[in-house]
Amino acid sequence: MFSIINSGISIRGLKKNQFAGFMEGIKKLDIPVLILYGKNDKILSYKNSILLHRVLKNSQCVAVENCGHELQVESCDIFCEKTIGFLKQI
Repeated sequence: MFSIINSGISIRGLKKNQFAGFMEGIKKLDIPVLILYGKNDKILSYKNSILLHRVLKNSQCVAVENCGHELQVESCDIFCEKTIGFLKQI
């Protein structure tokens, strides 16, 4: 696992040569995708979620107020509510 991470990720995120391939693969997905993110996330920028939402044809993007990176722990009720609602739709 660590060798895969080290080969594709730098301190600034996904290495450029990996990013293009990742984005091309993401564009091909045609399945429902739920993107949840905490507005106070200090680890991943909300811009990543917005970018994924724009690229994924069949996605829903939900921002959670007063929440950081561990959405499922920090805002468990909202996480469960949004996830269950999403799963009921598909």
